[in-house]
Amino acid sequence: MLDLACGPGHVGGYLREKGLEVRGLDVSARMIELAREQFPEVEFAVGDMLRLPVSSEECDGITAFYAIVHLSAAHLGRAIMEMYRALRAGGQLLLTFHSQLLEGQPNYRIFPLADVKAALLLAGFVIEVEVERLPVADEDRTRRALIWAFKAV
Repeated sequence: MLDLACGPGHVGGYLREKGLEVRGLDVSARMIELAREQFPEVEFAVGDMLRLPVSSEECDGITAFYAIVHLSAAHLGRAIMEMYRALRAGGQLLLTFHSQLLEGQPNYRIFPLADVKAALLLAGFVIEVEVERLPVADEDRTRRALIWAFKAV
């Protein structure tokens, strides 16, 4: 598994607890430092999701929880193509993102669900599940989306 934009490593740590081999990747050296401190059993590295440091078809799965929120619209397609390249045939992608601004001024990118789906389909992904939800409790006032897709065999 490859955990993109892993931040302080909580998703990678959870997946490792469940018995998966996981590598976390984040552009922030500070986040990687925190992740290594909290989850020393997981491999973490500084890296860019526009140039994933893995061979083609190396990964069985990719988690990308809010990984695309700091990309420009122009880089969205490139990042998704990199995810596709990294996955083996049948490999799974779990992608979450902010899909609609409800109120406020976030400091991250909002990607409409239709735009992300179009980029995934263009790359060759097959979309298995898509869900949108409203914010809960004290979350930012955005609609959130989750897409589970796979690379066709």
